[in-house]
Amino acid sequence: MMAEHWIRERLVQLGPFVVDTATGEVRKHGELIRITEQPTRILLVLMEKPGEIVSRDDIRAKLWPNNTNVEFDHSIHAAINKLRHALGDSPEQPRFIETVPRRGYRLIASITPVIASESPEQFTSTTKISRPPAWQNRTGILIGGALLAMFILLAAVMLQFKPKSGSQAGSASQPSLTASVPRRIAILGFRNLSDRKESDWLSTAFSEMLASELGTSADLQPVSGTDVAQMERELSISDADSYTEQTLHKIQQNLGTELLLVGSFLPIGRGNPQDRIRFDVRLLNAGTGQTVATISETGTVSDLFDLVSDAGLRLRVQLGATPLSSSEQAEIRRSMPVSGAQLLYFSGLEKIRNFDYKGARETLTKAVASDAKSSLAHEALSIAYSASGYESLAAKEAALAFELAHGLTYEQGLQVEGRYYETKHAWSRAAEAYQRLCSLSPHTIDFSLRLAHVQVLDGKPNNAMATLQHLRAYPRAAKDQAQIDLAEASVYQESGDSKKELAAAKEAARLGEQAHAPLVVARALRMQGVASEYLGDNTHALENEHQAESIFKALQDPGGLMDTLIDEGDVLSDLGDMTAAESVWQRSAEIARNTQSKINEAVATNNLGNALLGRGESEQALRMYRRSYELFVETDYKTGRAISLLTIGDALQSEGRLQEARKYHEQSLQLSTRIANQEVRTEALEALAGDLADLGYSDQAKRIAQQAINAAQVTGDKPTENTALLHLGQILAAQGSLAEAQSTLQKAAENATALGNKSLQAASHRWLAETLALQGDTAKARANYQQALALAQSSKSSIEERETRYDLAQLGLDDNQPADARETLQQLQTQLKSIPNISAELECLILQAKLELLNKQNSGALSTALRAQSVAEHQDRLDLKMSAAEVLAKAAAGLRRWTQADEVVASALRRASQSACMSCELKAKFLQCEVKATEGTSDSSRCFANLENTARSRGFGRIANLAASRLRTLQS
Repeated sequence: MMAEHWIRERLVQLGPFVVDTATGEVRKHGELIRITEQPTRILLVLMEKPGEIVSRDDIRAKLWPNNTNVEFDHSIHAAINKLRHALGDSPEQPRFIETVPRRGYRLIASITPVIASESPEQFTSTTKISRPPAWQNRTGILIGGALLAMFILLAAVMLQFKPKSGSQAGSASQPSLTASVPRRIAILGFRNLSDRKESDWLSTAFSEMLASELGTSADLQPVSGTDVAQMERELSISDADSYTEQTLHKIQQNLGTELLLVGSFLPIGRGNPQDRIRFDVRLLNAGTGQTVATISETGTVSDLFDLVSDAGLRLRVQLGATPLSSSEQAEIRRSMPVSGAQLLYFSGLEKIRNFDYKGARETLTKAVASDAKSSLAHEALSIAYSASGYESLAAKEAALAFELAHGLTYEQGLQVEGRYYETKHAWSRAAEAYQRLCSLSPHTIDFSLRLAHVQVLDGKPNNAMATLQHLRAYPRAAKDQAQIDLAEASVYQESGDSKKELAAAKEAARLGEQAHAPLVVARALRMQGVASEYLGDNTHALENEHQAESIFKALQDPGGLMDTLIDEGDVLSDLGDMTAAESVWQRSAEIARNTQSKINEAVATNNLGNALLGRGESEQALRMYRRSYELFVETDYKTGRAISLLTIGDALQSEGRLQEARKYHEQSLQLSTRIANQEVRTEALEALAGDLADLGYSDQAKRIAQQAINAAQVTGDKPTENTALLHLGQILAAQGSLAEAQSTLQKAAENATALGNKSLQAASHRWLAETLALQGDTAKARANYQQALALAQSSKSSIEERETRYDLAQLGLDDNQPADARETLQQLQTQLKSIPNISAELECLILQAKLELLNKQNSGALSTALRAQSVAEHQDRLDLKMSAAEVLAKAAAGLRRWTQADEVVASALRRASQSACMSCELKAKFLQCEVKATEGTSDSSRCFANLENTARSRGFGRIANLAASRLRTLQS
């Protein structure tokens, strides 16, 4: 089990194997290797004297008592053969066990203790929370794409040939060349002195091989080539054999290293494998710029690894580090692609580091064709596919890399295993592999960041936070600290804690500035913008995103730029500038298509769907949302799925298909609860409250709305809190608590103004107007409707504008002022020709029927009302169903179809009673009185009188006034 890889020093690393000296168990990549008893005991005997000859007599004495009757030579020989078979060793080319003729056997592979850093119980938490890298509300998904890019770079970092355990020192101006603690050394690449650009790959190849050679030692810790490439991009420097003092200082601050390797190479020939090549290497003190050592190596391109080995040996001597054994050198050599594929492999690796994922795919595809058995080449191709969103192809290449990992070092095998399980979305298995890497190299930041990432993907942000806290136990360079803060901000984002996310991102930006690491600063600024938006501070959010955009653009980072544009669109949308929002989303979508990133395509697709929905084009928006959902399912991004379910529900809600919308919103609530994404869960609660309110389920809607408000206050999501507050005001008004509803909606309007969110302001004033109208204050109601209309037009919120115009038309019809209704009807009918919408269609029919009734066109009104009733059956909004029933009952009564009218009224009364909606019930009773008056029944006056008293006693002044007016007409 996983816990056994954390046990004390009894665990010993033997190449790719971990041997438990207490139990005799041998594991490779976590899997138990089946070895019988005698071969296991021989292995333990040899491990007691690594590198020394153990005679057959010594083995016999250890394994068999003196009185044992056995043919010893044959038994030892058989046991050794079984042991070699289990280890994948051979007597002709031994990697582990060497036969010394006539003397015995020797363990030639180096062994090191596996030192535990913490127990798994201490290192991780069992609490389940979750969400993979970071995101925003429905008005514009925020994908953690810059964070995704960071983790792609981490994956590239983990292609380093030979990571090792060791402490990670910060910068130092006077490094001790004989110190026993690991020292960080950065290989800055080598300048090509020739004019042959096709030889540039040799710089990456020599750097990577040398890093692998030096990294095998516990004395040294090479900075990854990915970090070096990022530094060069951030500081705008290129490979050189010397740097100014100021540049060296910035490099030291950025990489946190005390030693630098720089130099140049000169290829001589025409590009053939047998061409001669000369490498000149200088070892510098990063703090002083002083040259510590210089070496030169000359050989052929085909013998590149021998050049690296010789250079590594000489550097180790200069640094006082332990030389590699022949078996360690052989292990590194075996892990490399064959010479014919090296140019392609290293060129592809460089393209990944420079965000050229398309070029990397093309180059690495040729590399695996040249060396189909290279695990590292398949691994690199898998990373290039993932970065472009080709998840199935990435999984295929990761599986091939995993199958071929037997030729890799133990650490490389764990890295390949972790990535393989990531592509299978087996997050817990991936976490196990990375935990083993962390136990082997507790000081190395890259493994722990990757572990935290998959723990979040596995729905365990508490575990991820524990992993990151564990990293803080060791001294770190400023940039490393900034990366830890960024990762913590990502975890907080996934968990929905925007306040802590903002604080962590600010600290990351501060440390990034200190480390001269603008890419880290840009990512931190972007996350600050996201958190600020959630907290309702759109001014600072937009400022942060603009700063991040400038940096990403200058650094030519397409992923970061695309994601920042998405964020900007979100903020602009919140501010009501949908034209600007759609423009930046279009730019982001174009980048997504160019980079062929499926997750980012899903985000851009979703947000453009938001823009369509804002214009009232719900059917087109629905198609976009469903496409976005398909992409998120394909990439198994659960947070994206939860948000897409939410937005699909929103599109259905806008069409009045509330039961369908409710289903999607409930699915989003269930998924976001399961993955512990508090932000999406809060929005799902708010959306569900809106569904239930519009369906007329007042009691349930009120409870859910309050839950949404409470949840939003915890996460700091001001826009969602305010939207839920609107639903609560709507529900309170429907239930008859008009004073409380008015107070709640006034508060919502004030909050929306403070947020600068015009769309929310418009909705707040519209619902406030509705409440004032119910109370009978027609003048204030009309003023608020006019204010809502102006805000909706300013924010280009077509749905909000349509609903406000419809409500104004209804108010005018009740007061026998049909002008607004005629104008609104014409506008709605025009819109319907280009943008079909079932709710808008029903509103048109209701207004048309009311105008026909007003003009005594009863036959036409009945025909229109029947059409309205038919359309109403295909949508679920209670208010529109009640209005459709009203015009049908009045039209039927106008044509003296009393039975039909009475049936419609009875149905309306039942529906209103079942909904616990007092305003609906009073309106239905008013309709009942109207039909009775039209019929001329004797109790029609009493009906209006009773209704006036009831409505006035409950604060429904408008219905009371209408009832009183009708009563006076009857009595006159």
